[in-house]
Amino acid sequence: MGKIMYFVLGICVSLLVLPFLYRAGVPTFDVVLRHVFGEGSIWAVFPSLLLILLVFLGIRKAVKQH
Repeated sequence: MGKIMYFVLGICVSLLVLPFLYRAGVPTFDVVLRHVFGEGSIWAVFPSLLLILLVFLGIRKAVKQH
């Protein structure tokens, strides 16, 4: 039950915090990638895949421990 509560709290925090960050002018991940690697660069794929892989492995680890 605790992990489901953390999941729901994470979604709620994201829904509440992200609009404030957007209004404060904090750039999104795609804007940062575009500025670092340039428009349409294939090199921007690697940090994105790395981030997706880290999230996937973290979720997998949490599910295995349950």
